[in-house]
Amino acid sequence: LSTTNTSPQTPGATTDLNLGTATADYGTAITYAGSSTDVSLTENGVYMVSFHATTQATTGAGTSIVTLQLDGAPVTGGTAQHYLPDTTTTATIGFTIPVTVSSATQTLTVESQNADMQYTDATLTVWKIGVTS
Repeated sequence: LSTTNTSPQTPGATTDLNLGTATADYGTAITYAGSSTDVSLTENGVYMVSFHATTQATTGAGTSIVTLQLDGAPVTGGTAQHYLPDTTTTATIGFTIPVTVSSATQTLTVESQNADMQYTDATLTVWKIGVTS
């Protein structure tokens, strides 16, 4: 599954990003309803999750931070951050991390950790790469 949201979005602190539309969607292990924040992992297994977006501060200097969440809990290693010194600087942030699901169905989200940051061209790609019992 791959999703992309090209529209600028400025979520509040601890608010999930809207992942836009599915640009590729194969199989049944990963499901997504367009213009949503949630990706469902419907089968036990190992998934590789990759996220990237362009970020920009909206009110002044600050650190843009996003965290991958699995059923509302942060995924260790699934955080990206970048310090932005002003409102004219942009940066690309991203992460790629494996996630194990042993009790399907579970929900993936990407959460903005702070307010006053804008995200554009947010893309999330999820591959099922292995099977667990």
